[in-house]
Amino acid sequence: MTGSDWIQTYTGKKFFPLDPDPEMICIEDIAHSLSQLCRYNGHSKIFYSVAQHSLLLSRELCSGWQYALMALLHDASEAYLSDLPRPLKMHPQFDFYREAEARLQSMIYGRYLRFEWANIEKHISERDHLLLGYELASGAIFEELHPDFDAPNVNPPMIDLYERSPEIIEYEFLSEFNRLSARQQTEVGG
Repeated sequence: MTGSDWIQTYTGKKFFPLDPDPEMICIEDIAHSLSQLCRYNGHSKIFYSVAQHSLLLSRELCSGWQYALMALLHDASEAYLSDLPRPLKMHPQFDFYREAEARLQSMIYGRYLRFEWANIEKHISERDHLLLGYELASGAIFEELHPDFDAPNVNPPMIDLYERSPEIIEYEFLSEFNRLSARQQTEVGG
């Protein structure tokens, strides 16, 4: 690795996104970074962070603490890799990115989840897609949705989206993580 192969995290860690060390993954870094990253590549009417999206998914669309904890962490790799707009991300030239993202996301799950999570991934992905529909139906993201946008049709919108400060969302994300982690400790130990 060369000197440019790493990033400095919020807590001051030297993190290698393409060669991650699980010991360097830190929930405080994840919460802070995701609270600062705007969804929709910043093309939204309000500042709507990845952390706020993750909280909504965890609290509103997932029942059971295992599902809620996994939903809270489902985009955690973006804290270290950021995200790419879908047309780029799905392009064959970005296979390496999708592989790095999957490897890091699995590492994050392995660090924080003390239950078999592989069978839950599909459910979280389906709920994440449903939340996309609710986000777009809320009217808080785009003034008008382009007719070619492929999103689930949900009516009426189940959630009320409004702009929240990164500081408040970071605090809520960490509080929810701590609450769900304590539940995990009670249920499965570790």
